[in-house]
Amino acid sequence: MIAARNRMAGAVPRTPLIRLEGIGRGELYLKLESLQPIRSFKLRGADNAMAMLSPEDLVAGVYTASAGNMAQGVAWAARRRGARCTVVVPDSAPQTKLEGIRRLGGDIVSLPYDKWWDILTSHRYPPLEPAHFIHPVSDIAVMAGNGTIGLEILEDLPDVDTVLVPFGGGGLSCGIAAAMRGTKPKVRVRQSAFHGRFDLIARPSPEGLAQARDLAGGPFDLVLIDGLHIYEQVRKDIEGCLPYLADGGYVLFHDAFHFGVREAIRETVEEYG
Repeated sequence: MIAARNRMAGAVPRTPLIRLEGIGRGELYLKLESLQPIRSFKLRGADNAMAMLSPEDLVAGVYTASAGNMAQGVAWAARRRGARCTVVVPDSAPQTKLEGIRRLGGDIVSLPYDKWWDILTSHRYPPLEPAHFIHPVSDIAVMAGNGTIGLEILEDLPDVDTVLVPFGGGGLSCGIAAAMRGTKPKVRVRQSAFHGRFDLIARPSPEGLAQARDLAGGPFDLVLIDGLHIYEQVRKDIEGCLPYLADGGYVLFHDAFHFGVREAIRETVEEYG
């Protein structure tokens, strides 16, 4: 991960760690990855993965399968290197994400959800070969890039006790956990995840929508979260990092996210405060 940080130096910004006031006893800090050029940590993994490609690979171009942030991360990193980038998206991808991909110079291929999902499980889409595929989660280079967040946390807050990390496909959680275990093994890494039937939210049915409404406590906007249930598909690829995660995880509601974050913060402070 130190090598990953060196590869990204001068391109991917180091983000601040700020203290959150007014939470009672204990101290809570926020790592502001929303300040990255694409407003997401995904830039780190994408840029490190591309930095490890050969000149021949870059000439052939790159592609990924994503409905949003990873797509923009790969497009950003490809544009920086003058490489062609294609993003395969599900046909339900939000228009705002598609516009972001295009602004960064990425080409878009839209597929039905099931065919798009096949790319994530097979790690390839033959029509785009010989371009190099960058998996949004199940890629050691991507996880190493994500893990640089952990290195920065340890440098800015050497006495950190616990790190609470969003958990979707596992690439961010495992990257940060590996950084912590390799540098300061006593730090607990706890994962937060979305509550409910992920398959029903990702591929909505009337029953799934009704369940989501109950969780949200009222009307809500349906969005596709491309990390949902990817983890079960790629677990064999990242299982080497899974022991680094502390037992148990905090569960966040899909459409009451702020409530879930608040409760996770409260429980973390009460347990380790």
